Amino acid sequence: MARRKQESDGGDTRIVVFYCQHTVSDLTRIDPITDRAEGLYVKPVMLTCSSKIQVSHLLAILDGQAEGVEVVACPKRGCRFLTGSTMAEKRIIHARGLLEEIGVSGERLGISWKSGLSADALVHLARLRARAIQELDGKEGNA
Repeated sequence: MARRKQESDGGDTRIVVFYCQHTVSDLTRIDPITDRAEGLYVKPVMLTCSSKIQVSHLLAILDGQAEGVEVVACPKRGCRFLTGSTMAEKRIIHARGLLEEIGVSGERLGISWKSGLSADALVHLARLRARAIQELDGKEGNA
């Protein structure tokens, strides 16, 4: 897996946010989400259920498209598909383990359990993931 800094053309940190369609408010417009994220490029991707995320997709995104991924799942007891959030969590844990095995911090992948989110809240979660990654990059640069 390539360990290069992934940035958009403007130098913004790239974060892909996968979110279950049931985690956002019915009134939320996600289209203009990157306009709200100065210094951060957020690529929102809606899923029918967070359990649809695959380990191979997460690793491929980190290999060439983004510095980090945040998966937003329904609260565990509020999942409409009963086990979707749990399945997503297991896949994140597995992918983190694979990253650690090759010397890449698993903190590049995150999972949150939320509901009723606005576009601004999705950007906030992306910004938190970006900060965690920037801290990692600072530590790795000093090593």
